Amino acid sequence: MSLFPIHDVSELCSTLPMNDTNSLQQGQALVGAYQYNYTHIEPIAMVDVLPPGEKFSDPWKELAAQQAFKSIINSLIVDITYQGDRGKKRIEDHVPEFLRQILVQTLQEKGEPFKPRLVRALIDLLPQVLFQGLQSTRKAEVKVSTTIETTLQQPLQSVPSPITDVEVSSQSEKVETTLKQSLHSVSPPIADVEISKRIEAALEQLLQDGLSPEEDVESLNTVETALQQPLQGKVSPIEEVEVLNRVETALQQPLQGLPSSEADVVKFVTSSLIKILGEDFLKIFVKNLYKALKKIAPKGRASSLEDYRKLFVYIEPPEVANTFQSDEFFAYMRVAGPNPVMIARLTAPDVRFPVTEEQYKSVMGDSDSLRNAIEEGRVYLADYAILDGALNGTSGPNPQMQKYSYAPLAMFAVPAKDAPDRLLRPVAIQCGQSPAEYPVITPSTGADAWLMAKTIVQVADANFHEAVSHLARTHLLVEPFVIATHRQLPATHPLYKLLMPHFQGTLAINHVAYEFLLAPQGGVDELLSSTIDNSRVLAVKGLQARGFNADMLPQRLKDRGVDDQSVLPVYPYRDDGLLIWDAIHDWVEAYLGLYYNSDKDVRSDRRLQNWAEELVAFDGGRLQDFGDGDKPKIKMLEYLIDAVTMVIFTASAQHAAVNFPQNGVMSFAPAMPTAGYVTAKAVGAGATKQDWLDLLPPLDQAQHQLNLLYLLGSVYYTKLGEYEDGYFTDAKVAKPLQSFQQRLQDIEEIIEHRNLERPPYDDLKPSKIPQSINI
Repeated sequence: MSLFPIHDVSELCSTLPMNDTNSLQQGQALVGAYQYNYTHIEPIAMVDVLPPGEKFSDPWKELAAQQAFKSIINSLIVDITYQGDRGKKRIEDHVPEFLRQILVQTLQEKGEPFKPRLVRALIDLLPQVLFQGLQSTRKAEVKVSTTIETTLQQPLQSVPSPITDVEVSSQSEKVETTLKQSLHSVSPPIADVEISKRIEAALEQLLQDGLSPEEDVESLNTVETALQQPLQGKVSPIEEVEVLNRVETALQQPLQGLPSSEADVVKFVTSSLIKILGEDFLKIFVKNLYKALKKIAPKGRASSLEDYRKLFVYIEPPEVANTFQSDEFFAYMRVAGPNPVMIARLTAPDVRFPVTEEQYKSVMGDSDSLRNAIEEGRVYLADYAILDGALNGTSGPNPQMQKYSYAPLAMFAVPAKDAPDRLLRPVAIQCGQSPAEYPVITPSTGADAWLMAKTIVQVADANFHEAVSHLARTHLLVEPFVIATHRQLPATHPLYKLLMPHFQGTLAINHVAYEFLLAPQGGVDELLSSTIDNSRVLAVKGLQARGFNADMLPQRLKDRGVDDQSVLPVYPYRDDGLLIWDAIHDWVEAYLGLYYNSDKDVRSDRRLQNWAEELVAFDGGRLQDFGDGDKPKIKMLEYLIDAVTMVIFTASAQHAAVNFPQNGVMSFAPAMPTAGYVTAKAVGAGATKQDWLDLLPPLDQAQHQLNLLYLLGSVYYTKLGEYEDGYFTDAKVAKPLQSFQQRLQDIEEIIEHRNLERPPYDDLKPSKIPQSINI
């Protein structure tokens, strides 16, 4: 039975009072805030302007700041070490000095829009700043306070016009003059130097969060009222202080609130100064911060692997730093790495990749054969043809270095059923799509040539991972659902209620990615092999290559021929992913079953159908292969369950699987470089260790890769299945939710047990899966 005896879920929405904060009226107001834009990454649908309600939460910012601060400390220690200053400069002194320089630089470069915000805060601070520590009697202080209070309470002579940001500076000077006149009437004038010190002290207070943020500062209307009233009696003016100049001067002095250790970070991020400056200032500050970290990174090429290890000082190097050169690690990355979605079953020999029986046997043994292995479904191909012809980018600018993109083919095989070890093994690699240009490389070609070939596959895998598996098929795939849900489903709709926790932070992080990572000379442009335009094209091609329905996990595994556990026994991403998929599917089925009795209920829900239509519309989400009807409609309850499962799985588990290995695997550049620095044609029998080192990124690129991917892969905010207390107000939701949460606990134990019998894979443990794409 449905919880509500109505035929149309839309009726449920329309029966709620319109003064409810989650009413239809509020939902309609949101439509204007969620507008589509098709030029950010043409022709992908993204939000036009980030709506106000989509900003990051304070707890998220605290987590991100803590992780970013670790990379800052690590980079500064590396800088001290490479400059030979170890022991001469304490890191607790070096860090705040470095941050202070970036803060002042940001204010000098982009400070004009932010200075009025500081002035507004200082308007509220000036009374206590000017009077603090004065050698005056309590009687004088009371007289001053009474004079100011009287002034502020006097009625307006006329209705004031709103104060604009442009006027704030002059208004603040008037306020300061008024206050100093009051002060002058009861005590000697304060020296100009003393006022500067007081303003600096006020800024320190802001950093130390001793005062309320901007929104809590006394309203500007009250300030304007005070300005319109004359003080009682004549007073002698003192020299006027230019507040904006004092702000700049004070910011260039040592500010005690800047963090020097991890313990100080949360206090800094939540300080009044940061709140007053706002998130838009913080984004510019972060950009300048990472530019500065890149500038101080060690320069030049590595002379040994140890040079890359030295980049990890405060941050521990990932475990792969000790294992990445092994064939076992290389093969395991295909089934449990950052991009575990590439291999597909080889059903017949591929003319592009002429691996011989002799080459196959040299790896798998004389008792096996390539022909038999293909017939038995034990041979798999990782094909990076989508990267063929990509435009190579450069890194620099002084001097610029050529980067190289690769489109290799890599063959893997599972030993026969009677083998004691049935882990996937690498057999052969061809570093390009044409056999006439690129020879087949196997371990017998030579250790250094084989290592170079494996590294080229890792470079290709990193580029496909970042542009397609990560950006396109999680971040960009989910974004249209966020927009359409806000535009078409009122907050009282059951589906809106279910989906909203899985959208938290998604538009915000996508917006930051567009502005910071995907911008020219941004993180993607600097780190990946191709030009930024080519990387964007790759993302679009990757997203459109498979439609929504075809990308559902069970179907995707089947289409690639990797769903049979008896043939491919060790595939942690598949096995753990299916556990999570089934758990989410059962939870969605139970939840939607409270509101939809039948397929007819689904078809008659007008708002749901409008949602589906917008998702595929050309002027809407432009989603491909969505719906189960002739038109973009949802006809069956079963399909609705599958589709919602896909959305939640993508926003939680799928993103976790491709995001968090950025820290555990990709932060160590030699294990998975984001770009190559020699042509693939350099790989051959005569390759040397130095050739391999030349293929790897320069040290500054490796440091930048560490800083960025460590941050992106280490912020775990929220956890799958944990909704805020009281989030679901419908009492009937409690039982299926409890079952879902228990199921996730059971899956955690299953995965822990599996890790005792396979190389560990933790990325799909429920405890490590956030509810949404928020990093």
